[in-house]
Amino acid sequence: MDLFFSLLLPNVQEAVSNYYSDYLTTSPLVYPYQIKILKMERTNGYRGFLFLVTIEVTPVVGPHIEVGKDQLTFSISAGSGVSLKNFKHIETYKLPPDWHDIIKKK
Repeated sequence: MDLFFSLLLPNVQEAVSNYYSDYLTTSPLVYPYQIKILKMERTNGYRGFLFLVTIEVTPVVGPHIEVGKDQLTFSISAGSGVSLKNFKHIETYKLPPDWHDIIKKK
């Protein structure tokens, strides 16, 4: 699993950074141990190499201050690599007062 998370992490980080760039001035990080697999399925049947993977992540800023919870679904295939199919923001966590300066003003 560690190898799988290591290979998927750049795609996860890109998706999380894109989402939170509308709300925060700092891009949150996702660590491999903050990834939870919710569902993995082989979509082309037995011996097919097209997969859908749904994960849940908890991005953090600074000293591991959680900013939210998100659900991402990726399509993974041998031919075309990894692509994000769905990004769902589940929950926003309140930041401590000394971290409010990274919240973008509307």
